Amino acid sequence: MKKNCKKISVWSVGFVLTIVFTSLLGITGCKEVPPDITAYNQNYDHTFWVKINNSEMDIDAEQTGYVSSVTARESELKDDCEEIVVHKAQDSKESFIGYEDYVNHHNDYLKTDEWNHAFLKEQREAHKEAQNSKSSQRAREENVEPQAEEGFPCEVVKKNYKVGDVKNIFLLDNNNSMYAPLATCEYVSDNCYVWFVDSNSSLIPRRTFIEKQLFKSIANQFERIIALEEQLAGSHIYTTKASQSFANPTEKLNIVLADLYNDANQKSDVTTWGYCWYNDFYDSLSSNKGAFIYLDSYCYLMNEKYMYSTVVHEYNHYLNYASKTVKHNIYYETWFTEMLSMVMEDLFQKKLGLASYDSSQGRLTTFNKYYYAGFTNWREGEDVLASYACAYAFGAYLVRNFGGIELFHQMLTNEYVNEESVTQALKACNQKYVDEKGVERYADFDYVFENFYKILINNKSADKVNDPNYITLNRQIGNSSDALYFTPIDIFNTGLYYYGELSVPYFYDASQENQMPIGAHGFCIHHVGAQVGSYRYVKPKSSRVKNIFFTKYWKDVLN
Repeated sequence: MKKNCKKISVWSVGFVLTIVFTSLLGITGCKEVPPDITAYNQNYDHTFWVKINNSEMDIDAEQTGYVSSVTARESELKDDCEEIVVHKAQDSKESFIGYEDYVNHHNDYLKTDEWNHAFLKEQREAHKEAQNSKSSQRAREENVEPQAEEGFPCEVVKKNYKVGDVKNIFLLDNNNSMYAPLATCEYVSDNCYVWFVDSNSSLIPRRTFIEKQLFKSIANQFERIIALEEQLAGSHIYTTKASQSFANPTEKLNIVLADLYNDANQKSDVTTWGYCWYNDFYDSLSSNKGAFIYLDSYCYLMNEKYMYSTVVHEYNHYLNYASKTVKHNIYYETWFTEMLSMVMEDLFQKKLGLASYDSSQGRLTTFNKYYYAGFTNWREGEDVLASYACAYAFGAYLVRNFGGIELFHQMLTNEYVNEESVTQALKACNQKYVDEKGVERYADFDYVFENFYKILINNKSADKVNDPNYITLNRQIGNSSDALYFTPIDIFNTGLYYYGELSVPYFYDASQENQMPIGAHGFCIHHVGAQVGSYRYVKPKSSRVKNIFFTKYWKDVLN
């Protein structure tokens, strides 16, 4: 390596890859790299390896393969080349994400509402079992194809609460036990009631909310978003319900400000900003029976702007359940609704005048390092932030490359969930591609997922690339004059910092001792070497790993 080569860490500079793809899926055992890849390297400086896990199961590190015996070409590095600093496996933890990353930024001060996710899982499993039993019985008795149940008509529940009214509202304490404290109606607007639950904590004085007009402010922000959000995701006032067990809809949304989980006095770095409780959709004694979202009052005092984005996020959860489950009796995975809610935040970021770190774009700092964790196997504890980050990045990629706001609308409102919802939305938006045999096909979930990794290597603005199929986050969807539009994201220059360094994507060493786990629907990008002439390739033990090798051309370093 020439001494005048400038050394640049991937922590501090962005770059673009001009890529040549060669599939090594058919190669077995350990052998020299094929001559055609060596030929490609004559004009490129760095070789990378992408491992893609397009499955619902995690893959252990030792199952993912590695390279060894990397040799350089005899020709010297170009004078204007730069050396990449690659990361070792020990740069990550045994778990998918380390605790210090969990509390790194206030955007990540989020304890997942695991009880809600567990509730969703139980409902999905119970629904599947009931449907299988019902379908089998009906088919046996009637010898006909099972038919979907017709919905039951709903009546809208109207309340006329006034400022000063009080009522008991069910909440959860820090042991996930239900209790019903007294809440006071503090503000009434056209479409919502704002309720406040007094806390024992001196950190959340009611007078501060009054002096800063925070009750009015949160209501006003909701009035700014409700019409636009419901145009995309459907109305919270559903006219039919798939089961009599669902409660009738309420005319207005109830925004409840409380010390969620009663944890303000614990001075913990990790807390809950808000949640939507699916229990409220059901007509039961332990349900609040209506449209409710819950916001942490202490967090609201900490950061008003981030709470406005949280309102968008939690209200979308409510609309998702109303549109998918109440209306169609279908139950989604956690990653699907979280992806939609974070993309909704993304879409409203400019509308609400928020910086990236006050919206879902702030999660890209976690994605840049932990993209290999994947998103369809929703994680727990500290690792959950990797799930949030990967789910958001996937959604942000979809809307900026395959159909824009219309694709987002289709995913929100079609009669499908999870991967099938993505596939049907792509088809509705007429998204197509040409396969390796030259046949034009409709894009589906598998196709878009297997191209997901490109957002970390295609960094040029779409406006500068004369290719409509160029995959990048750096593309604006809509006009700046529109009420809502998706902003371009320069993944290497987001303005977001990670431990004092500008956050940019990690690329990991490709050696045997640095094999990385790959989560369900995750991928990992490894750096093989510079000026590579040959290397030995050890095939992944797992058949679920798809391999793509590509090389980096240095003249396209920056956007």
